[in-house]
Amino acid sequence: MQEFLDEFSKALNNYKNYIKLRKKRGLHDYNIFTALLKENDEVRLHSRFLYSLLNTEGRHCQDDLFLQLFLKNIGEQDWINTKEAKVFKEYQNIDIYITNGAKHIILENKIYANDQKEQIGRYIDLLREQYKYDSNKQEKQEPEILVVFLSPFGRSVSEYSLGKYELKNGELTCRNFSVRYKEISYQSDILRWLNECEKEVENLTDLAVFIKHYRQVILSITNQKQGEKMDELAKIMAQNYNIIIDTMSQARKIVIDDFVKKLKDSLKIPDWSIETYEAQTDSGDELLLKAFKKESCFYFALKIYKDNNGLNLKRAYFSLRTDDGNINCKNLVSEKSDIDTFVWEYKYGNDFAEYIKTLENDCVVQVANDIIEFIKSYEEKIVKKVLQN
Repeated sequence: MQEFLDEFSKALNNYKNYIKLRKKRGLHDYNIFTALLKENDEVRLHSRFLYSLLNTEGRHCQDDLFLQLFLKNIGEQDWINTKEAKVFKEYQNIDIYITNGAKHIILENKIYANDQKEQIGRYIDLLREQYKYDSNKQEKQEPEILVVFLSPFGRSVSEYSLGKYELKNGELTCRNFSVRYKEISYQSDILRWLNECEKEVENLTDLAVFIKHYRQVILSITNQKQGEKMDELAKIMAQNYNIIIDTMSQARKIVIDDFVKKLKDSLKIPDWSIETYEAQTDSGDELLLKAFKKESCFYFALKIYKDNNGLNLKRAYFSLRTDDGNINCKNLVSEKSDIDTFVWEYKYGNDFAEYIKTLENDCVVQVANDIIEFIKSYEEKIVKKVLQN
């Protein structure tokens, strides 16, 4: 054990010195995108920037260059004539929609958001209905559609999202109708595409810089931003895997407890009391923080769910709950109707995981501000509904 600790401590110090040296040489971590938005902001960051590049009429003034490169990288360069293509953002809720009138591409972008009920199925049916007739209102053949499902690591679309359609052999089928389907990832497909885009415009400094900054965001959300020194740490940990596994659960508990303590000190909510709880390493979901008013039957909770590996930092939740058995929470908030014990739940996971990982004071303040905003936004709504009932 001591030998491992000495070796790991040495590698960790080398890594810290390496980071300091990089910063002195101007190789900093400043990124225009993450300075303005959270790196996993699916709509405002990722979908918007992807659209800005793919748009053949975009302000990049590169016509269909980026769209051509994108289709080439996913193996669909012959699917559509990019010279005639139009690109739309949030068209009928489709993240990115590409069409030349005869062929259609539905690009569904999923960072961490869950699949919605029959979402992809609805999009397909929307285009089938919209292009059912020609300009003379005569019924014509079914439209040719390609569904591109984009996620960080190339996961499959869920049956929940497909509705009546079924995924078979690279196609989404329903009775005698089918559309082409392709899964792509930020980890490989988007990074490869961005590299090619950057090479094409390397002489256009401002455009190349923005593409480079976005590529760094992708490296971060796909956990590829470690570098050689981080790889050295990883190798030492791999060689002592049993020790790491035995100590990880307890180490995670210490980190979380420290974070929650700082969080309580930062939470200033008039008329609300705050209680904190130590994280446990056994089974069950974990209540970390509870905020409540003495005269209210509702309380706010910050919880972390557990999986087989213990506390899962990416499964943190805000909840507005009640222990009053006389209140039927199902009647209060229609969006959550399957559980009686809480009124509203908001998945905070990925942001919370990042905050825990950094443990910087401004991150604690950010979580505290998010909690205060959450409580204020729902407290008034819930009180009104209770009075109405």
